[in-house]
Amino acid sequence: MGSQIKRYSLILALLIWCLNSLFAQNELDSLFRILPSKKNLDRVDVICKISKFLRGINADSAKVMADEALMIAKQYNDIYFTGEAYNALGGAYLFKGEFYKAIDNFQLALLNFSKFQDLNRAADMMNNLGVVHRKIGQYEKAIRYYLEALSIKEKNEDKSELISLLNNIGGIYYYQKNYKKAEDYYSRVLDLSIQTNDNVGIGASYNNLSLIAFEQKNYEKALDLNKKALELRKLNNDQYGIAVCLNNMGRIYHAIHDYNQAVFYFLQALDRYKKIGDWDGAANALFNIGSIYHEKKDYKTALNFLKESEAISDSLNAMVNLRDNYKVMAECYKTLGNITKAYDYLHNFVILNDSIINEQSLKHTAELEAQYESGRKESEIKLLKQEKLLKEKDNERQKAEINRQLILRNSLLAGLGLIVIIVVLVLIQFVQKQKANKILKQQNEEIHYQKLLIEQKSIELAEKNKEVTDSIKYAQRIQQAIFPADDLIKSFLPDSFVLFKPKDIVSGDFYWLQPSFFKQ
Repeated sequence: MGSQIKRYSLILALLIWCLNSLFAQNELDSLFRILPSKKNLDRVDVICKISKFLRGINADSAKVMADEALMIAKQYNDIYFTGEAYNALGGAYLFKGEFYKAIDNFQLALLNFSKFQDLNRAADMMNNLGVVHRKIGQYEKAIRYYLEALSIKEKNEDKSELISLLNNIGGIYYYQKNYKKAEDYYSRVLDLSIQTNDNVGIGASYNNLSLIAFEQKNYEKALDLNKKALELRKLNNDQYGIAVCLNNMGRIYHAIHDYNQAVFYFLQALDRYKKIGDWDGAANALFNIGSIYHEKKDYKTALNFLKESEAISDSLNAMVNLRDNYKVMAECYKTLGNITKAYDYLHNFVILNDSIINEQSLKHTAELEAQYESGRKESEIKLLKQEKLLKEKDNERQKAEINRQLILRNSLLAGLGLIVIIVVLVLIQFVQKQKANKILKQQNEEIHYQKLLIEQKSIELAEKNKEVTDSIKYAQRIQQAIFPADDLIKSFLPDSFVLFKPKDIVSGDFYWLQPSFFKQ
């Protein structure tokens, strides 16, 4: 009975997924159908929507559509739709894994929306920029953009817009291994998603909470949450989300040493990442497969996957993926006896790891959040004061109010001048400190290099000493074989003995015994 219910549930889920896929395709088809009838800026709007749909299916096609939208928007010199076109183009580059091109286009979109004074869309671009900077390991810049966007979005009544931002901030803390903070943000996202009936947000929350449970080694909980996320993403026909869930499923089975299941899910994730043109995800899946073969001690197979992951990560300038590849590849080459390549990859890993996460970065992130919280409280206090002043304001105090505003303005200008001076002094000190740190870093790298070189020479010298000693010992055995046997000496000279004490292992002296038969 239980198995029948399970089978019917699976069939129902598959049917719903097929219907969602059909509806999504129908929506895309309807956009293509109305496109020929659209002219001027209305055409730009439709093309941008099509580009957004195509991102998760074929990023190259999404870019082609975004290019057309940008060309039309520029012809009409329209600031708003030029911003939308740059946003579509940035999204296409993001899915293609060309992160620096994505940053350029999102910044241009932000500039246009700021000129248009659309703060809401400007905040969306800040969120997008945060996403890209996170992907290339620039966590400080990422959280700066996220918090700026959050300060704008929190003023809106639509709480659903906060979901993406809270998710992204949680992601920064996750990558910095501050799992408690990350879990707090992800839990807020789950609550907001349930309140707004946002299935996409609920699926993302289950996925993210699954990652937290995984890092806390609660693999049963992680598996359960990830399965929930996968079901929701299949219902929403979220191809990118499905690929992420499959990849995470592989990570969980990898952690519990079920390597066959892990490789099975990683290969499925890899296939989906390649189909939707998400090369960053593909590089991550390839690294995961390579890591499994490394653990299985199949180092040559591991290197095949890791080399492909390294090539993709290098082309995308994906520093985090590249760093992880360097570490495992160094271990593989070391085990295979290729000391030179092992050293090269280990050296690259150390340099890259230092540039991605350091203690200063973690501290600065906490400071940024504190600044954000402080700024929000100050804004609330200012708003309360303004409301009070408006209620008490009357005609008799109007002149006094104008004078007060003038004094306040002058004070602010003086304060700003003082702040500028302080900032300049701090920047000078910061630059000097950076120079000193750079010199110290170079010296440390040189010391590390010399240390590795000495260790390698020591290994080579030890091997050569062993070869020489083995040769001498072999010569000793030959010398001992040449000497007459003790029994032979005793047979001719019963009361004799041999005193043979070489200075080293092999002696330069040889003694011998030759019987001589003659008549007296």
